[in-house]
Amino acid sequence: MVMNAMRQGAKSGLSKIILFGFMVMAVGGLVLMDVRGVFTGTAGGTGNVVTIGNDRLGIGQFDMLVRRSIARQGIDPQTAYSLGMIDQILNSEVSNQLLLRAARDTGINISDETMAQKIATIVAPYVNDTTSTKQAFQAIVAAQGMGEKEFVNTVRQEMTNELLRAALIMGSAVGDSAEAADLYSYTNEKRTLSALIMPDAQGLDVPESTDEVLLPLYQAGQERYAIPETRAITVAVLTEAAIKDAAKITDEDVKAQYEKDIDGYKLPEKRQLEQTILSERTEADAIAARIAKGETMEAAIKAQTGNADAYLGTASFEKKGLATEVADKAFSGKVGDVIGPVQTALGWHVMVLKAVEEPRTRPLAEVKDDVRKALSQSRVAEQMFETSGKIDDAIAAGTPLEDIAKDMEMKISAYGPVRADGSTAESKEGIKDYAADREEFLKTAFDLTEGELSHVIEMKDGSFAVLRVDSLTEKAYKPFDDVKADIAKVWEADQRQVLNKQRADKALARLQSGEVTLEKLAGEMKLSTKSLTLVRAEDPPAPLNNASKKLAFEPAVNGFVIAPVEGGIAVAQVKSVSMPDPAKADKEQMKTVAQAAVNGSQEETLMTFLETLRKEYKVKINRALIEQTYGQPATEQPQL
Repeated sequence: MVMNAMRQGAKSGLSKIILFGFMVMAVGGLVLMDVRGVFTGTAGGTGNVVTIGNDRLGIGQFDMLVRRSIARQGIDPQTAYSLGMIDQILNSEVSNQLLLRAARDTGINISDETMAQKIATIVAPYVNDTTSTKQAFQAIVAAQGMGEKEFVNTVRQEMTNELLRAALIMGSAVGDSAEAADLYSYTNEKRTLSALIMPDAQGLDVPESTDEVLLPLYQAGQERYAIPETRAITVAVLTEAAIKDAAKITDEDVKAQYEKDIDGYKLPEKRQLEQTILSERTEADAIAARIAKGETMEAAIKAQTGNADAYLGTASFEKKGLATEVADKAFSGKVGDVIGPVQTALGWHVMVLKAVEEPRTRPLAEVKDDVRKALSQSRVAEQMFETSGKIDDAIAAGTPLEDIAKDMEMKISAYGPVRADGSTAESKEGIKDYAADREEFLKTAFDLTEGELSHVIEMKDGSFAVLRVDSLTEKAYKPFDDVKADIAKVWEADQRQVLNKQRADKALARLQSGEVTLEKLAGEMKLSTKSLTLVRAEDPPAPLNNASKKLAFEPAVNGFVIAPVEGGIAVAQVKSVSMPDPAKADKEQMKTVAQAAVNGSQEETLMTFLETLRKEYKVKINRALIEQTYGQPATEQPQL
C-alpha cells in the first residue's frame, strides 16, 4: 500500500505528504529549521559534475570528494573509475544531497543539543588518561582531512539523512503478513524427483583420436603448453649503512642547525586546565557552583551526577588548540579561576585554571639529540642521492656492475632464473630478499636485454639498486608429441559429454511423447532410477548441483527435465510438489522470512522516493566531464 502511494506520488506530489506524515512520527526531540547542503550556486570549478535545480557541484569539489574517499584504499582515481567506484561516490553524493533538499523543503534539521550529544558519542571511545576530549575530537577531525566546522556540518548532514531514511522506511517497517507467508511457502517448497543418472563414461563409443584431430586443438590452445620466458638477474643495492661514516655530524653542525631553526623551538604560552564536559546546562551550573564553594572538580561531578565519568582530568593547551569560546575565557583568567559553563559543539565545559606555562624557547641541551638525528638523516639522504648520481655516471661509462658495487660498497646478490611473476621453474619464490620492491625489480628486469644494466632504482626504504640481466631464456612451447596424450584425454572427455547430451535429448523426447516410462528407459540402459528430495532453500542432494536444482524447480508435477550433474547428465521426472503451510511454520523461521520481506520493501521505498526526487529536482549528471576527467569522453545526459 505504501509503495503504491509512493509510485503515485511520483506523479502527483503525494510523496511529500506521505513523507511529512512519516516525519511527524520520526522527529522526536528534534527542532524544525532551515538546512543548506554542500552544493553551491556557482560552478565550483572548471565545470559542473552535477546540477540539482539551481545548485551545482563543480569538478574541483567533486574531485576532492573522490580523492578523500579513495585515499585509504591506496588507489588512484583512474583505477577507481575502472572499478566503478567513481559512479558509486557520485550516486551516494547525489542521494545525500537529494535527501538534504527534502529535509530543507520539509523544514527539518538537527538541533545543536542533539548535535553536541552525537559528537560526544563519537569522541568518547578515544578519550583516556592521556587524551582529552578536545584532543580526541581534533585527532578524529584531522584523520578525516577536514576542518572542525566542516566535520560538524558533515555529521549534521549525515544525521539529517539518517532521519529521513528512517522516516521513509517507517511506513514499510511492518511487513505484509500475506507476503511473508507467500515468501515462506516459496522458499521452502519441496519436490521429489525420480532421476535417471546417465554417466558420460558409460555406454558411449568415442572414436579413437588421431593426429589430424588433435594437432589443430594443440595449435588453438598452444598457450596452455607454453614454457614462460625466464631471466637470471643480479641486484646491487646501496644502503644507508654504507655511507653513514661519510655523513657524520659534529657538535658545531648541531649548534648551527639549531640556531638556523630557532623559531621552531619557541613554545607558546599554555594553560593547564582541569576540565569536564556535560550535556546539560543545569548540571554544568551546579558543578561550577560546587567547585566555587571549595569542592574538588571530581567530587563535585560525582556528587551531582552519581559518578565521575565526566571528569576529564588536567591537561595543557595552547590557545589555538582550544575552541574559540573556551580559549578566550581560559587565556584571560588567572590561576584558580573557575571558568564556565561554556558551550561548544561538544557540550557544556566547566574548567579550573590550574597553572600558566609561560612562553619559552627550548634550549639546545634539551633538543640536541633530535637536531642531530634530523641533520644526520638529511645528510645521509643527500649523500645517497649524490652517490646514486655517481652510479648512474659509472653505468653510462660502461663500468661493470661488480666494479661499481665494489667502489660504492653495494651489496650484490644473484637470483633466478625467474619468470615474469617472480617464480622459479619449480613454482617457488625466486626473489626472497626484497619483498617491498619485488614488482619493480621484475618489471625492470623484463624490460632489459641480456647483459644490460638498469638505471638506478630508488627502493621503498630509501636505498638504491641497480639490476643486470645475466641470462635470458625465450618463451617456448612443449612439443606436440609431449602433450598429445593429455590433449587426447580432454578431447575424449568432451566427445563423451556431447554424445551423452545427444542421448539425453533423445531420451527426453521419448519420455515426453509417452513412448517409454522413466523406469523402462532405465532398464534399456541397464541403469536404475534414484529418488531425490529437494527443498528450494537448501543445498541439493548429490549428485545434483545448484544449477541442476534450479532446473528441477521449473516443471510441474509429472514433468521432465534434463540437468547436468557431476560426470554426467540426469533425466528426471517430478513426482510430487508440496508447499508448506505457513501457519505451521516455526516462529523463528517466520520471523526471519518476515524480516527479509520488510527489508526488501524498505529498500524499494527508499529507491522509489529517491527516483521521485531526481525527477522533481531535475538532476543532471555530466557524464562527459566525468569520463573526460577519469576515463573516456562521453556525452552529457540527464539523470532521471
